Amino acid sequence: MICMAASPDFDRLDSQLAEGDEQMPRPLKIKIFMDTRTSVIEEQINAWLENLGAASIIKTETVVSAVTEKPGAGGGPCIVVTVWYELPTPDEQRPGFRLA
Repeated sequence: MICMAASPDFDRLDSQLAEGDEQMPRPLKIKIFMDTRTSVIEEQINAWLENLGAASIIKTETVVSAVTEKPGAGGGPCIVVTVWYELPTPDEQRPGFRLA
């Protein structure tokens, strides 16, 4: 599952808008991994990183909570790992880029 979220760099955005730069910062991408077993999540993350190629990991967050599969049954752990990342910017989109 990949969702889009606004970049958390609001100070940069405020200064850009104050200077008259109307271009918004690129949004961050989010990837969420969820399972009850750490080994499965580790395998999913490693496979995703291998297929992703180049990216900048901005932030990661791990949450563990209890989950019940059936009413009345005992709960087990549910592990959720969220990764916020940016893909590399093509040279043509970088500020100050010029063709030689």
